[in-house]
Amino acid sequence: MSFFLAPNKFMTVEEIKRKIMFLKLEIQKLMGKKPDWIICHHGGGDYNLHQVNESHKWWKLSDGSIVPGILSSLDWWVGYQYWINKMGFITQCRHDLEEGAHTLGLNKNSIGICLEGNFNKKMPTTQQLSALKDLIDRKKAEYGLVNRKIEGHKFFANKDCPGHRLYKWLCQNYPT
Repeated sequence: MSFFLAPNKFMTVEEIKRKIMFLKLEIQKLMGKKPDWIICHHGGGDYNLHQVNESHKWWKLSDGSIVPGILSSLDWWVGYQYWINKMGFITQCRHDLEEGAHTLGLNKNSIGICLEGNFNKKMPTTQQLSALKDLIDRKKAEYGLVNRKIEGHKFFANKDCPGHRLYKWLCQNYPT
């Protein structure tokens, strides 16, 4: 079923539901709801945004079962709110208040930011670090977050994400 919006533009029921979800999140934001954490990740390899989007259509749980991902209000399967590619271009994949799929136990109250690459092997590009710093500083100001609420994924899980080099950069730029 489709609904007519404008000349040559139709929206499906699912698209309308996603738009309504986004507007509800915007209302929550206006009413003072805010995330408690900013959690940084790395892609762990040279996967681009579209490859990650495809891989997030399904999730493997710790018991080995596979469950479908959740399409965001912004029409992405990606579990992070933001993705930063190697050129420093930021793509918002989920609303800031939308439940993510990046850090077990904190997906409902955090902003997940993922940078393309593996930062155990090398540093993020200068453009990525500049974009990350700008984004974190903007979100800190917008939501009144302090440095101790900015962490790498490894702080919450037995993982090396966001990579040793990016984690060191986070600790230097956002000391607690």
